[in-house]
Amino acid sequence: MSNLTELKRVVSALGGTPAESDTNDESIGKIADALENGGGGSGGVLVVHQDENGTLDHTVQEIFDAPFAVLDQSDEPDAVKSIAILEGVTIEEGEEFSCTFRQGSMQLHFTAQSADGYPTYTDGD
Repeated sequence: MSNLTELKRVVSALGGTPAESDTNDESIGKIADALENGGGGSGGVLVVHQDENGTLDHTVQEIFDAPFAVLDQSDEPDAVKSIAILEGVTIEEGEEFSCTFRQGSMQLHFTAQSADGYPTYTDGD
């Protein structure tokens, strides 16, 4: 699936309507607008942030329970939004507590010690 196709899917999931002529930048702008306006009225979007140590501001369980989650990777509030989409969450007692976000071909993997732990970035390798 191309990046543009994925972005248009996200716009639709947030309650927007992508146009056939949308570019990556237009789709990202629509996603940013929907996120700033509460997910297009659905209220089902969890926006996750990462601190300077690579730790997320929501627990693995909170991310798992969200109908739709994104990782806001923007450096500055007025900069172009950089958003990674939740790809998967694993909660296996005694085994693994992790979540993975994807932005294009880049995969970001985070792990925690428990479901109620705050996941920290790992290399994934």
